[in-house]
Amino acid sequence: MSAFDRSDPGKDAHFGGAAPASAGGSAVIKRRILYVEGCRDGSVGGSHISLLRLLSNLDRKRYEATVLYYDDHYVADLVRKLDIAVIVLPREAPSQLASRLPPGRPGSRALSMALLPMQKLFNFAWHFLRPALVHALLLRTGRFDLVHLNNSVNSNHEWMLAARIARVPLVSHERGAGGPLSRSSLWLAGWAKRHICVSTHIRDALVANGLGADRVVVVYNGLDPGEVRVRREAREVRTEFGIPDAVPVIGVVGNVKRWKGQEVVIRATALLAERWPTLRLLLVGLAAPDDPYPEELARLTRELRIEDRVIFTGFQEHPADFMNAMDVVVHSSITPEPFGLVNIEAMYLGKPVVATRLGGPIEIFDNGRNGFLVDPENPRALADQLAALLSDPVLRKRVGEVAHATVMKRFTIAQTLRGVAGVYDEVVR
Repeated sequence: MSAFDRSDPGKDAHFGGAAPASAGGSAVIKRRILYVEGCRDGSVGGSHISLLRLLSNLDRKRYEATVLYYDDHYVADLVRKLDIAVIVLPREAPSQLASRLPPGRPGSRALSMALLPMQKLFNFAWHFLRPALVHALLLRTGRFDLVHLNNSVNSNHEWMLAARIARVPLVSHERGAGGPLSRSSLWLAGWAKRHICVSTHIRDALVANGLGADRVVVVYNGLDPGEVRVRREAREVRTEFGIPDAVPVIGVVGNVKRWKGQEVVIRATALLAERWPTLRLLLVGLAAPDDPYPEELARLTRELRIEDRVIFTGFQEHPADFMNAMDVVVHSSITPEPFGLVNIEAMYLGKPVVATRLGGPIEIFDNGRNGFLVDPENPRALADQLAALLSDPVLRKRVGEVAHATVMKRFTIAQTLRGVAGVYDEVVR
C-alpha cells in the first residue's frame, strides 16, 4: 500500500482545504490535521487508545483528521468506523549490510567494520531522507495545516524533517517515558512548535534534556466515560476461565513486556499462595511478535508451582470486562511509566489499584486515599499491600469510590480536548 492509498477510495480521496462550517454567516476555519502514530514494533498500547479517544471526541466542525499507522490493527479499524481517513505505511527496518556476510569466514569481522560507514550512509539516505521527501509531498498535496506526532521525539524523525520541508507546523505528543534524547532527536525536536506531555514527569525530563520549557506543556490523558463500560458481567468472565465467584482475583492489564513488570506480580502471587490458596492472577494483554518474555513468565509459574493460578488471557478488545472481574488491579511497571492509562480506567470502574512509585502514577494517586503506591521490583512489598486489600472488602470499596471521583474530577477526555485544542490554536494561528 503506498503512502497515498486510503482505506476507502471513494470517501478518502478528496483533500480539501479550509471550509466554512457555520450557517450563521460567519466562517469557521476547518484545520486539516495529519496524526502519525510512531509505534512500529507491532504492538498496540496506550498511545493508540489515547489517540483513538482524542479522535472520537474531536470537534468535526473545526478539525478534519487523517491518521497514519505503520500496522493495520483493530484500532485502525475503529478509527475507520469514525469516518476518519486512515493511511497504513509498511514498516521498514534499517539495513544491516554486515549481516549478509558469511559468519565465521576469515576477514568477515574486518570487512563488517569497513562496511559500517557505508551502512550508516545508506540508512541515512534511504530510511531518513527518502521517506522525509515522500512525506513532505504527502503533506503538501494533502494541504495539511498541522502534523500531530503521537508518541515521542525519539521516533518519527523523518516526519519532523518532512514537516520542515513542507512548511507545515508540527506538534509532538510525548507519550514516552522521557528517557535521554540523542543529539539528533534534540535537534529535530526543536522544530516542533509544541510538545504535549502526558505527565509532569515527561515534561521535566524533556526540559532537563535541553528542550525549551516554553514549548513544553502538560495535558493529562483523559478517559471517555461513555467508552469504558462493562459489556460482560464479572461472573461471566470468571466462568470463562473456570474461576468460582468466591475466589479472589488480582490482575495486570497491558502489553506483556519486560518493563511492564509482570514477573514481579507473579512472584508476589506465589508469596500470597499460602494465605489465599485459590487466588487467581489474570495477565491480560499480548506480547510483541518473537518476544521471549511470555515464555519466561510461563516457565517462572512452573518453577514457583503456581501455573494453575496464573492465567494468560491474551489480547482482549474490552479489557474493562476483565478489570471488573478483579478484586484489585495491579500496575507493575519497573521503569518510569509515562502516564498509565489502565490506572484511570480501573479507577473509573471503582477498582482499587496498586501501582509502582515511578513516573506518571505518582501524579495520579494520593497513596492510601485513591490508590496505593509501592516500590518497583519488590514482590514482598506488593504482596503485603495486596494482602491488606484482599483481607478488607470495606477498604477496597472506599478506595474504589474515591478513585472514581478522582477520575471524574481530573482525568476526563473533555479536559484533554481543551488542552490539546488550546495548543492547536496557538500553533496554527
